[in-house]
Amino acid sequence: MVTGEDRTVSAGGIARDLTAAREQLASLSDLVREALDSPKHVRGRIVAPVGLVTFADRDVLEQDGVGLRPWLDDLAAAALGGRRDGDVARGLAEWRELAVSTEQAARAVTSANAVGLNQRRELRGRLAAVHGKAARLGLAEDEELSALHARAFEELYRAPTDLAEAERLTMAYVRALHSRDVRAEGPGR
Repeated sequence: MVTGEDRTVSAGGIARDLTAAREQLASLSDLVREALDSPKHVRGRIVAPVGLVTFADRDVLEQDGVGLRPWLDDLAAAALGGRRDGDVARGLAEWRELAVSTEQAARAVTSANAVGLNQRRELRGRLAAVHGKAARLGLAEDEELSALHARAFEELYRAPTDLAEAERLTMAYVRALHSRDVRAEGPGR
């Protein structure tokens, strides 16, 4: 037999679970929006990006009757309307399963679409590191190296960036610095 006190504790648990689900939904809304926007975001920054994917279920949050938001609203209404706590708890568990799989899908889409942006960031880091080495070696003002650095820098900080060209220019700069460094050290090294 369920006492009034047991029902209050259970109802309090349901209320906490509903609050947590609303917070999860707010966070999930941001993730889904980012996943939906990621192909356009990348296309604006990378020339002909490869491997872009789209978030398949655009309506997972809002679709009437089955989207996560209306479903959560229905669960909250059921809890307020006196529906059995066990029924609401089961509904919340199923809701959470869909929310978790939606979050995983949104993160996977965003991560897959970020590959080109990550490559550009790595090339920018490599260019900066090699330019730092050129400065330490006193070669930062070398005319050929400066021109190569400027071209690579310009391509890497242009939007959209042609990654193939940016990599070619960055590696040309790396090779040119390496050849100057080897010549400066002499054949004995």
